[in-house]
Amino acid sequence: MPLILIGYIPTLSHSHTPPSLPPPKIGIWFYIPFLSRLGKGREIILLEVPHIVTQLSFEAPDRTETVESLAEILSLHSIAHCAVAGHSFGSIVAGWAAAAFPSQVRQLVLIDPVCLLLCLPDVAVNFLYRSPPANLFHRTLKDLIDPSSEITVSHALRRHFWWYQNVTWLQDVTCPLVVALSSEDDIVPSAAIRAYVQRHYGMREVGEREEEEEEEEEEEA
Repeated sequence: MPLILIGYIPTLSHSHTPPSLPPPKIGIWFYIPFLSRLGKGREIILLEVPHIVTQLSFEAPDRTETVESLAEILSLHSIAHCAVAGHSFGSIVAGWAAAAFPSQVRQLVLIDPVCLLLCLPDVAVNFLYRSPPANLFHRTLKDLIDPSSEITVSHALRRHFWWYQNVTWLQDVTCPLVVALSSEDDIVPSAAIRAYVQRHYGMREVGEREEEEEEEEEEEA
């Protein structure tokens, strides 16, 4: 099983909210406060990808193996419909799930997604090849907490990562989608992804809509 089932928390209330499958980023423990709130009133399954967390695992399952594992989990818990959320690297697995199970995934949530616009060089360059900070303090801090130099993470991303297998194209997403971006993200090209999402869904800035509404009101007056 390339995906490890970290926890399964059945809801104690009779809620119609779909279960949530959140494939996390590197490490799951930072998510506990968020997930404890997310799990209220719903069933929640927590997934961890062993080769992309700080564990000594050099086996990097491909898309097919990962989807098969997800299918086993959905079948094991008799889940007919669910919402899928993924943060950073987890957004790749979330995108795979939405593409593989369109009738079961009712909502897709991508937080700081690396799976969008992977055809651009930003994610690979920023995470793996960016020059270290010149400031000694920032450089030391990066060496201590930056997972990109961790041996199994580096092996997975430098030897088993192909953008064309991991990218999610918006035209292939058939369920409602939420994309959350950080304006100061130093890995994900937030501005480009924002423009991509807005163009695909025909969205406009709030200010532009307000200006058009004001112009229409003036014309009517």
